[in-house]
Amino acid sequence: MRHAVIGLLAFLTACSINHRSDEVACIVDSDCGGGGKTCHNNQCIGEDGGKPDPDAKPGKDTPLPPDAFVCPQPCTSCDSSTMTCTVDCSITATGCAGQVVCPPGFNCDIKCNVDNACRNGVNCTAGLDCGVECSGGSSCRGVVCGTGICKVGCGGFDSCRNVNCGQACACDVECGQLARCEAITCKLGTNGFSCRPQFGNGCTSAPDSCNTCQ
Repeated sequence: MRHAVIGLLAFLTACSINHRSDEVACIVDSDCGGGGKTCHNNQCIGEDGGKPDPDAKPGKDTPLPPDAFVCPQPCTSCDSSTMTCTVDCSITATGCAGQVVCPPGFNCDIKCNVDNACRNGVNCTAGLDCGVECSGGSSCRGVVCGTGICKVGCGGFDSCRNVNCGQACACDVECGQLARCEAITCKLGTNGFSCRPQFGNGCTSAPDSCNTCQ
């Protein structure tokens, strides 16, 4: 009888011990209590330090890896290897209604390709080379180039007012037949003359004195 009582006490004591393996035992994922945990080989794994789920898909709360590159505003696409930034006004939320600023250190391709795009200015002074396509009607007012190569194509109806080549090492402003091309300030050549084409409006970098890019 004495041996039976001792055996019963040992059994009850063993049952009361909170084993680590009991805490993670499972049959299906729902046995793990959620929180990102899954059942693998009858053990709960996941957010508590277990193995990651190989089939997990990144969600809105998944942080980007530390080396991921995010395009700066207002670029709609970019390439970090060449430091190029494209601003396509046809796919921006505002259609480039506000001033478009080329990010510092980037080569910018700005497409003012919808009506009234870039009417509040294009600022390339902090960027490197800058190309501005003014194909939208009444697009491009107050375009200011930086110190790199600057090319402005004025093809849209009533496009291009107040374009300033500033300190660009080479500047070309090409005016289509329907463009306004009003108040265009060209680069001064090394000979002191304005770099305007022989015929028509706009600006040209064709003469040697009008291209000082290295």
